[in-house]
Amino acid sequence: MLNAPIPLDESERLAALQRYCVLDTAPEPAFDRLTHILAHILGVPTVLVSLIDTDRQWFKSHHGLDATETPRDISFCGHAVYLRETLIVPDATQDPRFADNPLVSGDLGLRFYAGTPLITSDGFALGTLCAIDYVPRAAPTPDQIDIMAKLADAVVAALELRRFAQHQAEQAMLATILGQVAVSANQAPDLRSALSGLLPHLALYMGCDVCHVYWQDANAPDTFVSSGLWHVAQGKDYSGLVERPAAIGPSGLGDLPGRVSLNGKPQVISKLANETGSRVKLAASLGLHVGFFFTIQAEGKTQCIIECYGQACTLAHNDLLAVANAVDMQLGRLAERERFEALKDDFVSTVSHELRTPLTSISVALDLLDAGHAGELPPKASKMVRIAQRNTSRLNRLVNDILDIGKIESGRVSLDLLDQPLAGLIERAVTDTAAFALSLDVRLELDAPDASLMALVDADRFIQVITNLLSNAAKFSPTNGIVEVKLGPYQGGIRVSVVDHGPGIPEAFQPQIFQKFAQAAGGDQKHCASTGLGLAIVKKLTVLMGGSVGFDTSATTGTAFHVDLPESLPTTA
Repeated sequence: MLNAPIPLDESERLAALQRYCVLDTAPEPAFDRLTHILAHILGVPTVLVSLIDTDRQWFKSHHGLDATETPRDISFCGHAVYLRETLIVPDATQDPRFADNPLVSGDLGLRFYAGTPLITSDGFALGTLCAIDYVPRAAPTPDQIDIMAKLADAVVAALELRRFAQHQAEQAMLATILGQVAVSANQAPDLRSALSGLLPHLALYMGCDVCHVYWQDANAPDTFVSSGLWHVAQGKDYSGLVERPAAIGPSGLGDLPGRVSLNGKPQVISKLANETGSRVKLAASLGLHVGFFFTIQAEGKTQCIIECYGQACTLAHNDLLAVANAVDMQLGRLAERERFEALKDDFVSTVSHELRTPLTSISVALDLLDAGHAGELPPKASKMVRIAQRNTSRLNRLVNDILDIGKIESGRVSLDLLDQPLAGLIERAVTDTAAFALSLDVRLELDAPDASLMALVDADRFIQVITNLLSNAAKFSPTNGIVEVKLGPYQGGIRVSVVDHGPGIPEAFQPQIFQKFAQAAGGDQKHCASTGLGLAIVKKLTVLMGGSVGFDTSATTGTAFHVDLPESLPTTA
C-alpha cells in the first residue's frame, strides 16, 4: 500500500483549511445537495465532500456512508490532493497503490474511486469531491468528469460563501462585544464589577465553555490568585477545573497563564494538549482543546489574568486579539481610575480626620464669642462671627459626610438593624430639620397616617437618610414653600417620600444625582450650600438596610425622592 503523500505546501494548506472553520461542523444542505446530485449523475452509492486534515480525512457531506472520517494515511483523497488533479481508480484491487489498503481489503470493500480536488481561489487543495462504489466500474466519461469538476467548484464556492457569512456574523458580533466592553468600562464602578458583567459576553462571543479571572495578590508581588469570577457554560461539568484554580506565582510562571502574565501579550492556543503546564493539561483532559489567555494592564503592571477554554476554535485569530486588546485598553483605564479614586479617597479621608479637631475648637470658640463670653462684640464683629459660624458649620458637615461615606465604602459601618415603626423615626428627622428649613423660609409637613408600618432599619442611620433628603428638599424649595414627607404602603413594602415643589432636577444631571460630590449647575445661592455627598450617602445607607432609593422630577411640580423598604410584620405574642 502506498500511503497518501504530503504536499510540499502542507503547513500553508492546513492553515488555509483552518481559516474556513468548517472541520467538525454539522451537515449543511448546501453540501448535501451537491453530493446527492453527483451520486445521481454517476449512479454510485456513495459521494463525499472530503477535507484533508493533519492526520485524518473528515467528511463535510457523506452521502451513502455512515462514517464521518477515516485516517489520512489510508485515504484515496490524500493522493488526489497531492496530485492536484482528478484521480480515477476503476478497480482498486488491480491498482498496486491501493490493493492492500484497509478500505479495499477490509469490511468497506471499496473498489471504484473518482475524486476531484477542491482548489481554492488562492491555490490550496483542501480536499476532494469524490464518488465511491463497491464494485469495479468503467472510468467516467469526459462529460461526467467535467461535471465533477464543476460540482467541485460549486463545493468551493459554498465553502467561500459559508466563510463570508461567518466572517460577517463575526464582525457584527465583534462590534457588539467591543461595545459591551466600552459599556462595562464606562458604567461599572470598579474592575471586578466590569469583569463580572463582561465574562458571559466574552464566553458567548468566543465560543468558550470556561472563563476565569486571576487577581493580583496585593500582599505578594508577581503572584495571582483566583478571584472567584467564573463563567461556565450552562449544563457543562468542568468542576475539576473550577475546583483547582491554583495561584500563579514566580514558581508557576512556566504554566501558560503565568507566561502570559509575564510578557503581557495575549496568546491563542489551538491545541492545549501540546502545551506544558498542569493547568492546560487538566483543561485538555476535560475535552477543552483550545485556550485564549490575556491580561489587564494598568500603570505598566499586570492587574489580572483572564483565561478562556473551549472545545473548538470558533473565531479568527485576529478577532480574538482585537477583543483582548480592547478589553485590556478599556478595563486597564478603569483599573487606573479605580486606583486613583482609592488614593483620592484615602487622601480626603486623612485630611478630614486632621481637620475635625481644629474645626471643633474653632466652632466652640465662635459659639463662645457669639454668646458674649469674651465681652459684648461690636455689631460688625458680631456679624462676621455669625458668618464664620455658618461656614464652620458647613465645613463640619462636609468633614462628617466625607468620613461617613469613607466608612460606608470601606465596609466599616456596622448597622444595628431592628424591626421598628418608621413613623416615630421620621417625626424625629422632621423635628431635627425643622429649624434648618425655617431658616430657608420652608415648612415641613408630615403625612404618616399608619403608625404601625415597620421595617428592619438602623434607627440612627434611617434618621440620617430622611434628614439628608429633608435638608436637600428645603434647599431646593421656593421661599414660603412646603416640603411634604409621606409614609405609606407601596407594592408590598413601605415607601417614604420626600416631596419638594422646586424647579426639578435638570435632565442632563439626573444620571449623576447619586454620585459623590455631584452638584447641578445653576440655582440661587442657598442651593449651593451643599457638600455634594448627601444623596450619595442616602443611597448607600438605604441599600445597606435592604432598600432602594429613586426619584420622580418635573420642572413644573418639583421632585419627590422615594425610599422603598421591605415591610416587617408586627410580631404577635
